[in-house]
Amino acid sequence: MRAQRRPFRMASLVASILAVILIAGCEPNESSLNPVAPSSGDQNARAGADKVVTHYGPAVPLGGGVARTFVSATKSGELMEIGIAISEKVLIALLKDGGESYQKVLRFPSQFDIAPFQHVLMDWNAHGHEPEFLYGVPHFDFHFYMISSQAREAIPGLPGNMMDPTLPAPQYLPVGYVPTPGRVPAMGTHWVDPSSPEFQTPGGFTRTMIYGSYNYEVIFLEPMITLDYLLNGAKGTFQIKQPTDFAKAGNYPTQYSIRYDSQSKDYIVSIVNFVYHPGGVN
Repeated sequence: MRAQRRPFRMASLVASILAVILIAGCEPNESSLNPVAPSSGDQNARAGADKVVTHYGPAVPLGGGVARTFVSATKSGELMEIGIAISEKVLIALLKDGGESYQKVLRFPSQFDIAPFQHVLMDWNAHGHEPEFLYGVPHFDFHFYMISSQAREAIPGLPGNMMDPTLPAPQYLPVGYVPTPGRVPAMGTHWVDPSSPEFQTPGGFTRTMIYGSYNYEVIFLEPMITLDYLLNGAKGTFQIKQPTDFAKAGNYPTQYSIRYDSQSKDYIVSIVNFVYHPGGVN
């Protein structure tokens, strides 16, 4: 989500969510990663003694520091983590002076094939964005896109009084997620989870997970995280609600992670614990 181009209408969003609630109530080759089979154990435990290799994408300068993507996988080819690392200096500068909102495209390192993911679109929202009663505080939006940057940039917008007529089939979104009105140009239609904390408690937004779609396809996953939440030392690994089916073959995350790396002095937001899906309807 993003402030300047967000075509939300608060009444429409609330109506959509209430409707859903009511309904619910009635150095093998690193470029080729192996499919990750489902497991009840932690992915790090599965790696065992197998060495984990991390490669970084191109660094993007920001406020005295940088932001960059990274991908970690074992030497045997098991995907472990896809994430964004942001220099501590960047967040400290934003705390002192939030400045203007901005958007940055972050490229992935070329050493790995991490299908279906293709790039990250990172938004800094200095004053939050609509709807303000939910997301009107300074925060980051981290869009993990499953289409190219060129394809994303071609996405047309829709006014905030319209629902997207090209929504994916229900099985490709988690149960309970609802689409928001309008469509953000060069971004897509956003889907929210009405059971998330921001919908339960006034001012409850600290972190949340958004899905995104366009042209009948799910095209991104989006952790949204407030600046305060990051800087106050919050850390943890959180579940990503899963759809029933996946249209594209690839490794899909079941969790996302937030942490601070005291050695590199980076704040890390990543997707982890991947399961391979062959694509199509199961």
